[in-house]
Amino acid sequence: MVTPPRLVPLLEQFDFARERLTGRLAGPLMDSGNGVRIGVTPLGDDEYFWEPVPDCWSVRRRAAGPGPRATVLEGRGDWGRDSARSPHPFPPPFTTIAWRLS
Repeated sequence: MVTPPRLVPLLEQFDFARERLTGRLAGPLMDSGNGVRIGVTPLGDDEYFWEPVPDCWSVRRRAAGPGPRATVLEGRGDWGRDSARSPHPFPPPFTTIAWRLS
């Protein structure tokens, strides 16, 4: 499949952002943006589960049950990701980094 020329800059931006995020998540070094390697601390639980606004959807222990506006915990095991059966809540809930990475 041939990539349309108008998408090339967007895909390049996406790749750059993905590589920066991967470096930030993994540590211990990442490119500072100007080619210099700097030390970073990998994200911890406080950052993964940070809820910047009330009623965020996140990843939760199954025993705790779903969060606000969620009706189910998707996934298997001891942890689940907040979700809702149709119809989904509107406006869509704000989500944590943990939810997005799940």
